[in-house]
Amino acid sequence: MKKKICLERNVSYIFLQGIKIAFFSALFLSILICFIFSGLDYARKCNYLPNFMLVTYGMIMLVGIYVIIQMVSEIKCRREICVKTKLRLFLIGSFFFSLVQIFAIYNYYFKTDWDVSTIIRAAMDAANHKSMEPYEVYFSQCPNNLFILFCYSAVIKMANFIGLGSHSYFCILVFQCMLCWLSGYLLFQIVNILERSYRKAVFANAIWVLLIGISPWISIPYSDTMALVFPLLIFWIYLQNGRGKPFLFWKWFFIMFFSVIGYRLKPQVLILAISIGLICIFSSFHLKSVRGQMKKAYIPVIGLMMGLLASAVVNRAAIGSLDIEVDAEKAFGMTHYAMMGMNPDAKGVWAKEDVEFSASFETAEERSHMNMEKLKERLDAMGAKGVLRQLCYKTLTNYNDGTFCWGGEGSFYAELRGEKTIYFSALLRKIYYNRKYMGEFYPLWSNFAQSIWMAVLVLSLASVASKKEEVHTIMLSIVGITVFELIFEARARYLFIYVPFYIILAVRGASVLKWMCKNKFRERQNSQTTQT
Repeated sequence: MKKKICLERNVSYIFLQGIKIAFFSALFLSILICFIFSGLDYARKCNYLPNFMLVTYGMIMLVGIYVIIQMVSEIKCRREICVKTKLRLFLIGSFFFSLVQIFAIYNYYFKTDWDVSTIIRAAMDAANHKSMEPYEVYFSQCPNNLFILFCYSAVIKMANFIGLGSHSYFCILVFQCMLCWLSGYLLFQIVNILERSYRKAVFANAIWVLLIGISPWISIPYSDTMALVFPLLIFWIYLQNGRGKPFLFWKWFFIMFFSVIGYRLKPQVLILAISIGLICIFSSFHLKSVRGQMKKAYIPVIGLMMGLLASAVVNRAAIGSLDIEVDAEKAFGMTHYAMMGMNPDAKGVWAKEDVEFSASFETAEERSHMNMEKLKERLDAMGAKGVLRQLCYKTLTNYNDGTFCWGGEGSFYAELRGEKTIYFSALLRKIYYNRKYMGEFYPLWSNFAQSIWMAVLVLSLASVASKKEEVHTIMLSIVGITVFELIFEARARYLFIYVPFYIILAVRGASVLKWMCKNKFRERQNSQTTQT
């Protein structure tokens, strides 16, 4: 019996150590490629200053921010401010930031093209009970965008109801700002739970402001912002501890429910749910018997099944309310995106010729078969060296962009709005506009964003020393999203919904480095004391 328990514990230990190795290897290689091969001509390339220089600036800024937070918190500690008051102060501060964020977006937002324009037009027509026939081909090919169509049409209906129908586009952006605020709050709570430190939670939120809060992607109505809150919400539920069967049931019910709903908005959301499942399965090996495992697992399993059923009912009702006919035979499956990810000419990003190739087949089975044939053909033509080169290009596209491919879709600036406030509109457009409307301060902002992003990635490496199971879950998710983007279509913005998790790991890594520095300093002091 003792040998069996020891073996079970070894399996769990080996799995967790494997996650650490995979995480460190994946992230270290990604950072190394960004530092060494950033001069290559990869897809959606941005012209930044050298990453060695930017990461130094980023580290200095983050250290400075943490020192300021520490100084302010020490002043508050002298006044003996309670936990509830600290939380209220944070909520007030984040609320005012949201107002500033909405005001800023109001001054610089514009209407874009690519998938966004199709979804917004369809949402407008769905909300106003117009024919959806013009959009049937698009949503048949991209059924993953049906749920976001439902969400936006619901917001537009609400805007019409309260008399803001003419401003429905901006109402969608305000709704996204609310979801963005919720993601910031959840990040604060998660770091507070993991680190048990108000300072570190505020520090994480400060980084969140720099990478997400002031990111112009919040002004683009699409799944990257809409799905941002779901991984954080799922992980926050996962961290909750309680006793009793009802708690276990509802915990796993909501994990499954929000995982599936999030998947309907952005497939990458499911990576976190899979990571949670794998961690829970392998960590249960320490239980003494199969009967013990079954007793502990049956309530969560029922909760998961009911959550899956509830999410299916909600999704069916949501899609059914749109009054749009979707042909399942026209859907682009995972093989299409894998084929596109290995397109050597497009270097792994969206390619028009691949879309036309997949659209030329009548049935889903035939399309999937021909996508696989094309994928095999490309892999054979590239050979081992070519595949490695392709993966290198895709890594640069995914990771070497702190703006997350801002301005990299379609013609992007389809319809500019008139300046709302003379000073702020002009200033913000000089900061955020690029390409043919290149702003005077855009290079400054883009290099700033890249410096913070590189610093976050480097700090995340140090989190590998953490022994917490919850941190291992995040590590596994990062491995998952990295591999996902290497296999399928590459794009930096596809990492956007996982940026908060990189921030969590960066804060953990900073804590590890701080602890190591303190220990070395104490050892030196002790050695000097013994010598004297």
